[in-house]
Amino acid sequence: MEAKDYRIGNTVKSVLTKKPVQIDLWALRVIEEGNYQNSYDTKTKVFRPIPLTEQVLVDCGAKKIDDGLFEIGYLKFKIHSHKYGIDFHFGTDGRHYIKPRFLHSFQNLIFALTGQELEYKPKK
Repeated sequence: MEAKDYRIGNTVKSVLTKKPVQIDLWALRVIEEGNYQNSYDTKTKVFRPIPLTEQVLVDCGAKKIDDGLFEIGYLKFKIHSHKYGIDFHFGTDGRHYIKPRFLHSFQNLIFALTGQELEYKPKK
């Protein structure tokens, strides 16, 4: 994990509580300083990225329109799931695609395209 890949408001998983948390200034600093609990414990990471899955998309408010076809707001995209993650195909011809592996990368993409934050609300 590198701090440059995250923004305040991105969602990651706390290793300690095993629950999703939103990154704030404190969390960003922890990640910047190596993502360890303290300077004496350099083996225990504090945060882990959340792998991007179809269920995570649904938990972010994506609506499934058809098999593999989703929309968030006015954005429509087709996904292709495989053992390495998910490919997202954008555009009318489907030739434009990206391969975000983690939720925070997808949140950053949606923010860049729409200017809106993508909230992650997992089902209990």
